[in-house]
Formats: sequence, structure tokens, C-alpha cells
Amino acid sequence: MEYTETLEEDTTIINEDSIDRNKIIVEIKGEVEKPDVYQLEEGSIIKDLIDMAGGVTEEADLSRINRAEELSKSWTYYYW
Repeated sequence: MEYTETLEEDTTIINEDSIDRNKIIVEIKGEVEKPDVYQLEEGSIIKDLIDMAGGVTEEADLSRINRAEELSKSWTYYYW
């Protein structure tokens, strides 16, 4: 993934030309090690996103999460 500009430490702008149209862009927040915006292959599942974000913290409660659910394009996922 190519980054073109960083506004703040936690805010990144992605160059639209660098986006692969066969991929989806999703954001993950909450009790994960590296909350951020990620680009994944279409058909990826929530577990793939959590893994890409470095896994969950000790405080995370995964009891109500279906980690096998397919990700939806342009969604933000929160875990606490």
C-alpha cells in the first residue's frame, strides 16, 4: 500500500491511484494492537483484519464477534 501524505501520527491519506480495485479498504478500532485503515483482498474475513492489525489486546472481548464473517467494503469495525 502506498501512502502519499501523513497529516498526524494517526491519520494517513491513501493515494487513490494506489488502490487495487480488487481489494477493499476497512478501518479497525478499539482493542487491537494496531488500529488503522487497512487494504485487504475482497472476500477477506474479520479474522484476517484482526491479524493484520496485530491481534487483539488482553482487554478484547471476542465473545460476540463472528471472526469468520466476510468484511464489507468501507466499513469501520470496533472491538472492545
